[in-house]
Amino acid sequence: QECRHVAAHAGILELTGFSRFHASGDGADAWLTRQITGNLPRVGRIGLVYFASPKGKMLSEMTVTRFAENDFLLMSGAGAYWHDRDLLMANLPSDGSVQITDVTYDLATLLVTGPKAPAILADLTGHSMANDDFAWLACRKIEIAGDEVTAIRVSFAGEAGFEIHCKMDNIVAVYDAITAAGAAYELAPFGMLALDSMRLEKGYRSWKSDLTSDYTMLESGLGRWVNFNKDDFVGRTALQAEQQAGSKNEFVTLVLDDPDDGEPFGDAVYLSSVVIDGNVAGLVLSGGYGHRVGASIAMAVVDCGALRAAKDISVLVLGRSRRAVLVDGHVLYDPENIKMKG
Repeated sequence: QECRHVAAHAGILELTGFSRFHASGDGADAWLTRQITGNLPRVGRIGLVYFASPKGKMLSEMTVTRFAENDFLLMSGAGAYWHDRDLLMANLPSDGSVQITDVTYDLATLLVTGPKAPAILADLTGHSMANDDFAWLACRKIEIAGDEVTAIRVSFAGEAGFEIHCKMDNIVAVYDAITAAGAAYELAPFGMLALDSMRLEKGYRSWKSDLTSDYTMLESGLGRWVNFNKDDFVGRTALQAEQQAGSKNEFVTLVLDDPDDGEPFGDAVYLSSVVIDGNVAGLVLSGGYGHRVGASIAMAVVDCGALRAAKDISVLVLGRSRRAVLVDGHVLYDPENIKMKG
């Protein structure tokens, strides 16, 4: 019900649990560029970046918001706090050209998402929030409830939407102002289980379930975030060698068929076995039901050799075999991102 309401109207969710770090200093741009496998966003934009180990393993995923040439906000999952804090601090240059400030407990976040989200925030702020005026993956300072907040045009739910980042002390006032403005648009709260369902439909991965250091960047299906054309970065040598030799594993998205025996069934759980042509060839990393698309979805990593020759794929869900079909491109809901840019 929450997923369908967000898709038809709009929803609001508190996401205060982000880990947040401010990176600044004359060397911030150059330092971050070498730490990540891909590219930093332009000023006024946000981007998804990845950190790899020297062996090319996926270490961390962060969202980077760039306010100025050497002024960045780095955000990652709540569970990644100590991991990412240590990762950043351990690799700081010794010349003091980069400063990392922990702002995790200074800021709070609200996600306002759904087709009516731009209209809600436009009414509240008096400024157009339509895609033509506030593009996807852009960031902007706006005022809500007398507080200057950072609005980011992005949504983990895969709908038109905004992350609103405000001072922790003002979260209640900002929340109340948004919900009051949203009453005329049927804005309603939704929860993390609904968000998890919607991110599966979009093929979005979750750190420490779909994204772990057990697999390389390429095995994790993150090749588009690896830029071999830029100067040296951590993990480049190993990833180039893997690119030339081929990966051992491949990240896949599967849709599970409903059993026809009339018995109750559930969705794939973490570490469910993926069976290809009668042999266990991979593991499910996350699974759940996509309520907008009406399908049971599983994300998994499987053996490349078995996948290339695959004639039959199934997943063992709590001891029962479920036939599975590969999802081309990983995205089941709005693959062209038309709704997100609406």
